[in-house]
Amino acid sequence: MNRELTAAIDTLYDTFAAVPRPTGIDACPGCFGADDARDLLRPVPLRSLPATALAHYAMHVGLTAGAADDFRHFLPRMLEVSVTDGFGGPEVGFVYPEVDAFVGRLRFTGWTTWDPAEQTAVREFLAAFWHDVLTTDPDWTFSADEVLCGIGNAEDDLTPYLATWAALLPATHPAAHLRQPLARQHVNAFWHGRAAQLAQVAAWLAGPPTVGNAP
Repeated sequence: MNRELTAAIDTLYDTFAAVPRPTGIDACPGCFGADDARDLLRPVPLRSLPATALAHYAMHVGLTAGAADDFRHFLPRMLEVSVTDGFGGPEVGFVYPEVDAFVGRLRFTGWTTWDPAEQTAVREFLAAFWHDVLTTDPDWTFSADEVLCGIGNAEDDLTPYLATWAALLPATHPAAHLRQPLARQHVNAFWHGRAAQLAQVAAWLAGPPTVGNAP
């Protein structure tokens, strides 16, 4: 994780620090039960909340558990977890939600209606995460396909993200990331319902990317 991504995560914590810890979670009991809520709401600093305590909430939030305010409270830690170690662990027994699924949950919580400072912090995080992925060997990080799919579920316009990719070419790592979406031909199921964003990616891949210097 580069310094820009670390700084963006710190900014998330600072920006959302005023959002109070929830006292309860509205959820479907069969999806997110009392034990899950107790683990999630334990009185520890947010940065210290174990990934395993967040796993079931992250899996169901925006669908069958949670509301915008509790999502905003836990968002900095969940984003940090999703781009580092993930939500899985021996206590959980699964790794879902993966990064494309979780980042896409932003759309279901109406994040583009939040306070402008919160929206800016989220966008700075997405931009820093995307840059970090593109400039890392794809054998050692997330694929550009899954990350761009997640961002494409959160953002309506992928132009800035595709421009970043174009600007970083033809450096070795950004170029290597091109192979993944081309090979998969956008079969990632999380593109479902995001035809316009997928079309942006397909058009960019089909045309000659602009090569330049990264901002």
